[in-house]
Amino acid sequence: MDKFSGIKYTLHSSENFDEYLKELGVSSLVRSVFMKLRPSFQVFVNGDAYRMVFGTPVSSIKLDFKLNEQFEYVLPNFQKVYVTVQKESDDTLIEYQNHDDKKMSKIIRKFYLDRALMTYITGNVTAKRLYLADEEQPR
Repeated sequence: MDKFSGIKYTLHSSENFDEYLKELGVSSLVRSVFMKLRPSFQVFVNGDAYRMVFGTPVSSIKLDFKLNEQFEYVLPNFQKVYVTVQKESDDTLIEYQNHDDKKMSKIIRKFYLDRALMTYITGNVTAKRLYLADEEQPR
């Protein structure tokens, strides 16, 4: 994962994400706001410590964690989740979210130098989001 550390990716396209959010019980108002945003995303690696940063023009969210260690997090829609992140390979992180309402979700983040593909799964719903690496950064 070190070679992807610090690369800034910005959302390029989204498939079925509204249905994913709906399946998680996110209100239509919050979903409509989420769907209009073009967030950026970065992962930083420092030994066994990881930080994921999600940014929009109005806010920034930072998640600090160690692999395979559960932590509690409150989503932007105020749902509390228990999160565990595992490293599947040198280019893939898998995030497992246990929601208070007993729903489970899984986010697979596959990194490339020029893009990142995120696959979101909950229940019978799968969504995909493609993020492209920003051009102005050195690689």
